Amino acid sequence: MLFAAAGVIDLAQEFTQSGGAVGNLVDRINHGYVVDFIDVYYGDWHWPAFNLADSAITCGVILLILDGLFFSSSAKTSVED
Repeated sequence: MLFAAAGVIDLAQEFTQSGGAVGNLVDRINHGYVVDFIDVYYGDWHWPAFNLADSAITCGVILLILDGLFFSSSAKTSVED
């Protein structure tokens, strides 16, 4: 069961990171720059602008970290053996 969950996390991590990278690449090819359209303000505080592709890359990295923390390589290899 753990291996199945880890496999889904691996796939989701790879697809979100790849999809975000391709999205930014397409923007860069089409426009010469990446279009950032999400701009967050709270009072005087300003978060740097980002886009959906950046969010996908960030989610992929978070999944990668969670995978490393909760699905150790020893758990994966024990199921594979």
